[in-house]
Amino acid sequence: MSTHTLDSKIDRRTVFVGAGSAGALAGIAVLMPPLAPPRAVVSSQPIHHTAESPGAYRLTDHVLRYYRSAGV
Repeated sequence: MSTHTLDSKIDRRTVFVGAGSAGALAGIAVLMPPLAPPRAVVSSQPIHHTAESPGAYRLTDHVLRYYRSAGV
C-alpha cells in the first residue's frame, strides 16, 4: 500500500521547487561581490559660522550650565 495521499497539503514537486529556488538564491548571494560601506565625505576646510548665519551653534549660558552639570 502507498503511504501518500492525494489530498496532502504539500506535494513533493512543490518541496523540490522551493528547495531549488532557495539553493539558487543562496548561490547568487555567494557569487555577488560584497557591498562596500559608504564613505564619509570629509572636508579639509573647517566650517566657520558667523553669528548671523541661521542654524549656527552658539555657546550660550544655558549650554555652558549643561556642560558644567554633565561634567563635559
